[in-house]
Amino acid sequence: MERQREFLSTSASNVAATVLKMSENGGALVLRLVELHGKPTKGTMTFPFYKTPVNFDLRPCEIKTFLFPLNKLRPPRATNLLED
Repeated sequence: MERQREFLSTSASNVAATVLKMSENGGALVLRLVELHGKPTKGTMTFPFYKTPVNFDLRPCEIKTFLFPLNKLRPPRATNLLED
């Protein structure tokens, strides 16, 4: 039987991950979340690469970008679409 593992989970059913890619400089993973039902949402996401859940706060229909540094000593953080 094939083992399956969850790659990313969020506490909010109205939030979806739309992008996962390497950052432009190669030092982090970029993850984008989008709120799907037009309502403000607070929640947490769990990404197995990091042991600690990451909190998020989305406005209705907002797209928010997060950086997960490959150097695990640096915490994940929200950023802009340009990954600044």
